[in-house]
Amino acid sequence: MSEIGGKEACPIDASTVALDTSPSTTCNDTGMWPKLKRVSRLLLEMMPSRAAIEFLDSQSSPWICQLLRPLPSLKQSNKFSLLKTMPLESSTLSHPTAIARALMCIVMCLQQLPQHVDITQLQLPSSREEYMESLASVIISMVTSDDEIIATSEGLECLLLLSIYFVNSGRPRRSWLNNRRALAIAQLMNLHRIYGEDIKDNNDSEEVNMAELWPHIIHYDRHLSQILGFPCGVVDANEPLAPSNLKLMQHLDEHKLDAFYLAQLDRIAALLIEREQGSLRLAMSLTQSIDNALLNLATSVPQSWWHPSDRLSETQAEELEILYARYNIQLWHHQLEMSNHLPFMLDAAEERQTEYGRIACLKAARQLITVYLPLRTTFGMFSCCMTNFQAFTAAVILIFNMFLRSPAVEMEALSGRTERDWGLVADVIGVLDAAGEQFDDRVALQARDVLKLLQAIEKDPKTLQGDKFHFTIPYFGIISIARKSHSGDQSDHQQMAGSGENADQLVSQGTAFQFDYSPTFMTTIDFIGPSTAADVDELMQQWLVEDM
Repeated sequence: MSEIGGKEACPIDASTVALDTSPSTTCNDTGMWPKLKRVSRLLLEMMPSRAAIEFLDSQSSPWICQLLRPLPSLKQSNKFSLLKTMPLESSTLSHPTAIARALMCIVMCLQQLPQHVDITQLQLPSSREEYMESLASVIISMVTSDDEIIATSEGLECLLLLSIYFVNSGRPRRSWLNNRRALAIAQLMNLHRIYGEDIKDNNDSEEVNMAELWPHIIHYDRHLSQILGFPCGVVDANEPLAPSNLKLMQHLDEHKLDAFYLAQLDRIAALLIEREQGSLRLAMSLTQSIDNALLNLATSVPQSWWHPSDRLSETQAEELEILYARYNIQLWHHQLEMSNHLPFMLDAAEERQTEYGRIACLKAARQLITVYLPLRTTFGMFSCCMTNFQAFTAAVILIFNMFLRSPAVEMEALSGRTERDWGLVADVIGVLDAAGEQFDDRVALQARDVLKLLQAIEKDPKTLQGDKFHFTIPYFGIISIARKSHSGDQSDHQQMAGSGENADQLVSQGTAFQFDYSPTFMTTIDFIGPSTAADVDELMQQWLVEDM
């Protein structure tokens, strides 16, 4: 029995579990193609023993059900059962996608297990990390990359699970690739039309249930594309709704309100991505449109919507669902608002616009952190590198502002705002430290080290020995901080040493920030933004080399 966040994860009684043997996941053994039989049997050979599955089920994190909520096969479940997803004791051989989905559920459960849990009873053939990687690699090579196999509802769910697995393990580009694969397959299956037409008619057919994957695929595409600086996979035909059309949100139940709000945020994200991909001449007008759309959306919901923790009086499962769904939507809202104003906070060309962008960006960063902290601490940790990265980005923005030398920043220091911001940064460091220790989260550890280094620079820059410092920004590569005297020329500026194969081509696109700490020296940080990020994913590096 494991204890996660002070709450015990109750085991599932195996005798009460109904195994998943629906027609969509099983096939008549005699009628299956020889290829499907061969793949199914190879995948079944990788399945752990029933005893191992029962043990893993008993140790599963209470967050698992929320992490897998997009899957239609789990949407009616208030408690996750790993056994129920397993194609065990079936009289017919299951389709490869059903077995692959079951294996990915095992991978997800393993990924969410804290490091202190003893997994020797699982009798894995290798270490936990190597076993998860081997399962994911086999599933990709034998199932999700095969056009003749993948086009089933279980195949789409498997692709979504792969996307979630990779983003939680700190590899957003691989997550993006698998989600784009899901997007393409869903379009070939016509799910985009089925969702748009039949949902309005309240059709509850199996086809429509499968189509409910579509908005989740779109959301993951927008989220990952915005973080990575890629264009949208699908362009919206309609812009965000006008304020008059948002009044209906006051009359929706909680689940429909959350879904509607998220769909509107995804539309706004498409505008932000368009701005980042387009001409700088259109940036100002699009920024104002995005700002107005976010404001209209935020003011169209009841005030209680922004404070879900005030209503935590239900069972643990219901409380987890409320927190996870609502806080993640709010994180996405603040992430979009922060990203919308960040370029103008960093651009000193127009002072008045810069000041407005600075204030708006800082407000969004503070709000993002205040949402991140209860999400990560109320019911214990779950492994999610992207969530940690969002909080890290917000903390860096606060620190960057405190390093500026301007009358407005000095007034903030006198009012105590700067001290409170450092308190938020310290809280983020504490959560990142706990995540790194509990899940061996490399993104959390890298982010924590960067924030601690910036803390040390703020307290006393002269205590740092040497003239040049290196640290790793998650997803972006290695950043160099170099000291230099005021009289030094521009040639002394250190350029970013990116860890990707194409980093040298990106150096010229970086932005140098000068932080004046004392009369005797200044520090230059060569920073590279998300739209020109050096590729640090191992698989993508390999592909880039092959393409060249």
